[in-house]
Amino acid sequence: MVIVKTRRWFIERSAVDEHGCWIWCGAINQCGYGTWHGGLVHRGAWIAFNSSIPDEMCVLHRCDVPRCINPDHLFIGTQLDNIKDRDAKGRGNKGQSWKQDNPRPRATHCFRDHALTSDNRDKFGGCKRCHAIRERERYRSKIGIGMWQNSKVIT
Repeated sequence: MVIVKTRRWFIERSAVDEHGCWIWCGAINQCGYGTWHGGLVHRGAWIAFNSSIPDEMCVLHRCDVPRCINPDHLFIGTQLDNIKDRDAKGRGNKGQSWKQDNPRPRATHCFRDHALTSDNRDKFGGCKRCHAIRERERYRSKIGIGMWQNSKVIT
């Protein structure tokens, strides 16, 4: 049950783009990687959907999108594999930011298919409608109202 909730947590905080990437809608670091409480989110996604990360190993992106947390786009490799992958994709340090090197646009819809327009994005780039749904569900579960009940029955 904990694994299912953890996986759902990652899915709810991402938006799927046209390439199948799950774009992290939370905070990102200066290199463009998703972060959560100081950790890299794609590493957490790997653990939640696959298994632990062996010591001295990295989680690499097949898709070359730093904010992607889709477990199908991630793989395990050494730091040397990471460097070779970077160089093979032409992303060596050229004095440019990751935004200039990454041709993919932002996601246009969240996983619930809400349009991610400027009016519907929160300050982290996430979907405001999905955030409102999560907050409503959290409040209802706190007071004991099921998702489809209209009011709490007191006996």
